[in-house]
Amino acid sequence: MENKMSLLIVSLFVLSPLTQAAVKRDYYNLYKYLFDDVEFYNKNVRPAVNESHPIIVNVNFYLSSIIDVDEKEQTLVTTATVQMTWDDNYLSWDPNSYGGLSTLLVPQMNIYLPDLIVSNSVRTRAQMGFPQQRVRLRYDGQITWEPSILLVTACDIDITYFPFDTQICHIKFETAVSSNEEILLKLVKADIPFSLDDFAPNGQWILKSKSSEDHNFKGHKASVVFGLQLQRRRVFYVLNIVLPIFFLSLTASLVFALPADEGEKMGTGITVLLAFAVYLTIVSDLVPNTSLQVSTLGLYLTTLLGMSAVSVVVCVFILRLHFRDDDIPVGTKTIKLTKFLRRLTCYKTDKHVERNKVSPLERDEAEISPTGKNRSQEDNYDGTKKKSFGEEASLAETEAAITWKEVAKTLDEFCFGLFSCLSIAITLFCLLTLSVGGEINAPQLEFGEDVFNTK
Repeated sequence: MENKMSLLIVSLFVLSPLTQAAVKRDYYNLYKYLFDDVEFYNKNVRPAVNESHPIIVNVNFYLSSIIDVDEKEQTLVTTATVQMTWDDNYLSWDPNSYGGLSTLLVPQMNIYLPDLIVSNSVRTRAQMGFPQQRVRLRYDGQITWEPSILLVTACDIDITYFPFDTQICHIKFETAVSSNEEILLKLVKADIPFSLDDFAPNGQWILKSKSSEDHNFKGHKASVVFGLQLQRRRVFYVLNIVLPIFFLSLTASLVFALPADEGEKMGTGITVLLAFAVYLTIVSDLVPNTSLQVSTLGLYLTTLLGMSAVSVVVCVFILRLHFRDDDIPVGTKTIKLTKFLRRLTCYKTDKHVERNKVSPLERDEAEISPTGKNRSQEDNYDGTKKKSFGEEASLAETEAAITWKEVAKTLDEFCFGLFSCLSIAITLFCLLTLSVGGEINAPQLEFGEDVFNTK
């Protein structure tokens, strides 16, 4: 028994190197069989047994991450892995003749590859992968190629509802030269656009839905298109742009609430005007320079900037009225306009004006005529109505009480209310347009699949 065990151990030690050498020789022999004979295999020749039949390339797309969506350049930057499989009948072998080898890894530069490129790339079109990228060969001729690539593709950005916008971007793969009679591109799983197993969420965009479609029209190039519906994450923009602009809009009308004698009206108006100009510059830097769409937020800022400029002009006019010499009389039309604006703004007059009004007893005494009759009776007797002495005195005293300072103060009250209402109305309209319009008018993918696990 002990002799048998010793013989077995010795046999294992002796045969083990021979087995390893045999496997190594099999790799060398298989590699030599496939690639050393140029007449047997040429990587520049399409590996089709029948030239009338196209090579079917099955495509599977694995999206890894969304790196950036550049609104200014209108580009989408992503990383992904593209898995392609096809049959190369010239690269098949019998595993039994090579120590049971069923697969082999070779550099991609040694075999025929489909001339597949990213057609909507904004960079120079080039072959995917790199020369030493490994490709897996199977004994029956099936080839699997999985290059990982950085994609910078064109994407039309619609800035109408920025920053409550949703964008549609596509990644398109097609053959560079080959037609669909030579190469056909097919999706591996038609019901699943592409895989998100290794997808890393982006801090600025949410992947809402996805789509995929292959195009193999006769006489054209074969292509596969992957679509992404991206919704912008809004918290950052709301906290840093929308809310500061909203609060700033509330201060635009405060220039009319400041007393004219303090000397701060013009400084406040110009400061608010410059603040709107700064925010308009910030928004302009975030959106592309295009006239195809107009940013609602930019239009809102331009409107507030115009209102602020008008308020500065009106403030200059009011200050000129306030510091006008009291020796210059206030015109009748100006007085009528001032009274009208006081009624609109519920402006309270000073108490000394109320005391200067004539009492009813004084008015009755003033209306007694020299004949002993009441003046109103004589007016009725003559058939004409005339103003009483007390009414004329009251009107004259009231008009005398309205000075240029009172006119300026009334205009301040009216402009404060007018500009405040306009600012609030425009702001509410803009917020509703951005939030509601951005949801209702969000673009949709034609053949899409909702993504619920991506946040």
